[in-house]
Amino acid sequence: MTTELLHVPTSTLKWNIRQLYWDVLWFGILAGSTLAFQAVYAVRLGATGLQIGLMSAGPAVIGLMFTLPSGRWMEGKSLIKVSFQSSVWQRLGYLVLVALPWIFPSPKGQVWGLIWTTLVMSIAGTVLAISFNAMFAEVVPPEWRAPAAGRRNIIMAISITLTTLVSGQILDLVAFPLNYQVVFLVGAVGALLSSYHLGRIRKPDRTIEVDDPPEVKVDAIKLEVKRKSLLRLDLLLGPFGIFMLSYLVFYAFQYFPIPLFPIAYVNKLQMTDGMIGLGTAIFYGAMMAASFRLGYVSNKYGHRIFYFVGCGDYAARIT
Repeated sequence: MTTELLHVPTSTLKWNIRQLYWDVLWFGILAGSTLAFQAVYAVRLGATGLQIGLMSAGPAVIGLMFTLPSGRWMEGKSLIKVSFQSSVWQRLGYLVLVALPWIFPSPKGQVWGLIWTTLVMSIAGTVLAISFNAMFAEVVPPEWRAPAAGRRNIIMAISITLTTLVSGQILDLVAFPLNYQVVFLVGAVGALLSSYHLGRIRKPDRTIEVDDPPEVKVDAIKLEVKRKSLLRLDLLLGPFGIFMLSYLVFYAFQYFPIPLFPIAYVNKLQMTDGMIGLGTAIFYGAMMAASFRLGYVSNKYGHRIFYFVGCGDYAARIT
């Protein structure tokens, strides 16, 4: 296969990348509204540190329980279809958050309603996390992943920055708890529109040229067979196992103080929601600036260098 065929995107690839950009744009609205303020909402309702910890660590426990069964269940299934369906089931839970004040009259009931809704959503969220990563690798060829990921980061940073600023102002200007219902509704709409674009992704083109060498034809034929096995536990015995162990240690220490942040914002620092939104917007503004050249630097120096600079999606998880 010629080099040009490897680098010139097909119409299907262009379509899929465009849908992935729209997906992350709407996800940024979700992250900048509901995800950025749901823990703060719980603290304002009187949630304890343990309850905030359950909201943060509970999804991780659910993930441990359902990751292996989910991977086995997805083998041989359409990753695009699984990603879309799991995203819809998971994100319907954000509509429940809008109705929490009507379902549970007492603040204590709302806190536990928020916790249980988050835990139930995490089941479909585990399937979504696995299927989306595998689907992204399937529909975006290696030479396009770095530019696509960099642009997605830029789009998400812009979306989150603007949404957190607007959400903070809504929370300051509208009476409680209606202000949080409005913000959660914005997040729910963004979540469902993100799922809509995931559902519009098309199966990538699989073509074999007549003049392709035999090994290319064999690889193309075997690609679907290899894809059917999403769980490769044998890889944990090699360098990839060390990589995953490093991830475990990194996220263990990163997530340890997360329940303390919203409590400190509200109870200790007496910050308004507008101030919290401004802080989040500043972080994502910095991430946006760093993402502009992500594709170029990644293509030039490789992906590994980025594991030694920055802390990834840390701030996205602190509230």
